[in-house]
Parts: sequence; C-alpha cells; structure tokens
Amino acid sequence: MYKLIDLKVGSTCNNKCVHCCAANDVRDKNLSLKKIKNKLNEFINLYKTIDLTLTGGEISMRRDFIEIMQYIEFHKKLGNIREVHLQTNGRKLSDTNKLESTIGVVDYYLIALHGHNSDIHDKITGVQGSFDETVSTFKQLVNRVNAAQIAVQTVINKLNYKYLVDTYKFAHEELGVTEFNLTFPHPMGDAFDKAITPTYTDVKPYINAAMYYFISKDIKPLPEALPLCVFDSEYRKYISNINDTRFIGAVGYDQDGNLLDYLELSKEAHSKYEKCKSCLANDKCEGIWNEYVELYPNECSLPKPIVHG
Repeated sequence: MYKLIDLKVGSTCNNKCVHCCAANDVRDKNLSLKKIKNKLNEFINLYKTIDLTLTGGEISMRRDFIEIMQYIEFHKKLGNIREVHLQTNGRKLSDTNKLESTIGVVDYYLIALHGHNSDIHDKITGVQGSFDETVSTFKQLVNRVNAAQIAVQTVINKLNYKYLVDTYKFAHEELGVTEFNLTFPHPMGDAFDKAITPTYTDVKPYINAAMYYFISKDIKPLPEALPLCVFDSEYRKYISNINDTRFIGAVGYDQDGNLLDYLELSKEAHSKYEKCKSCLANDKCEGIWNEYVELYPNECSLPKPIVHG
C-alpha cells in the first residue's frame, strides 16, 4: 500500500503574498539537494511505495530544480514513487527547460492564480510581472499535458473575493483549466489580519456565485477550509460528499526531522464556535481554523445547514 508524503523542500519563495501563513517564520528551512534525496530514500525505505507532494516555499525557483526532477523520475521508473503532485506559483516554470523537466514526472500541477488580471494578482503576490509569468506557464502546460492534470488554487482574501467568478472564468475560458481549488486562507503570519482574511459571511455570496459558474460548466471544484454553512443548500450535498471522500492522511516531517501525521495535525488545528455544536451538520464539518476563531471570536452569523442524505 502506498503512502502519501508531503515533502517541504524549503521556505524561500519568490512571491510575497499578502495571505502568506508562513511570513513570520524566519527560520532557514531550505533543504539541500542531498537532504532532499535522503528524505526521499527514507520515506521509500519506510513505506516501499509513496505518492509525493512537493511543496515549499517555492520549489521551482531552486537552481537544482531540474536535478530534483531527475532524481524523482529515477525513483518513478523503479516503481518507488507512484504519483507526484507539485504545488507552485508557476512563475519559474515559464522557463522552458524547467517546465520540460516536469513533463512525465509530475502527475498533477496545483498552480496559484489569485486574480484574473495583473492588477489584482500582482498586488496579492507583491511582485510586478508575476501574473504574466504564471499565465505563461498555464499556456505552455495545457499544450503539454492533459487538462485534468492542472488545477488553479486561488487563496481567497480581502483583495480578490469579489472577483472569484472573474478569476475562474478567465482560467477556464482563456487558459483551458478545468480543475479548481477554492481555498480559504489559514489566518497565520501575514494572514492574521482582518485587512487580509475576510469573514465567511463576507465571502458567502461570492463563493456561491462561483459554485453556480462551476456547475454551469460541469466543473467539480475542491473546497478547502470552507465549512458547509458557507454554501447554499443546493451545493451542500456535493460539498459534503467531497469532504467525506477527501484523503488527508499524509505524513511529513518537522524542523527537527520528526515524522508528522497531518491527519492528527488537522484535527488539532481546527475549532468550532459554541453555536456549531447545535448544527445538524456538526458531525460532517471539520470546523474552522483555530486562528480564525481568534481573529473573529464573535463571527457566527451564517445560517446553519440542513443535512441532506
């Protein structure tokens, strides 16, 4: 049986996103190429066959990125690695050589796109020109891999939540993307700010407008950190089914090299308001980030969802 591994290769990033939950973590956690190889070997020796998620920071900005891809490809050919997921802002993959090194190695690309134009996206990333680089990567990728292998991740924040439909429409109709993640920010680091992280009440009508767009295009989005009560009744059965089938049993490691169980960490990272306990969907809802309750201790004005069988 394969095991899902979350491999964080470092903290360095070429974006300065306003919603970055790791912005206050100043420790240098960048792994050397040797350590990355050793970590992969450790996981393979422990679990025999693994699925691998590569995260950062931003892995694609590394000078040894192509070497990392080559080492992963080596293990894929041996059958030690079954699938590879790459989480990236996509900017450096606009480099043809770096992009080419991922073809046939990466099975799923999760690429951050936070707006439908450079004004919004670049303001969120803090880097002028980041929108153009990311869009270039999308345009190259859709001609090289199956569209189902590419997903947009939009982190919802105060600067873009009113433009969600515009962003998804641009990604789908202009770039050809068919997979989408609706991601609510984890209010840590720079995101622990009411000027950055909106309330669920704020985003509710825009989330549901996005759901209407998705359904009209036969797109099945993946929600992240959005409780059932944010969604209108016609979407709750779909969201509930997604939550029931979602697998988060990944493992990784901490700063000291200790093994982490992300399923247990997820349980510890979530809370609920007192009113949530009387909700009919309480047992189907993982709750909300602990830091969200700290940021908005009195915000619980959303209607309670009706449970559909």
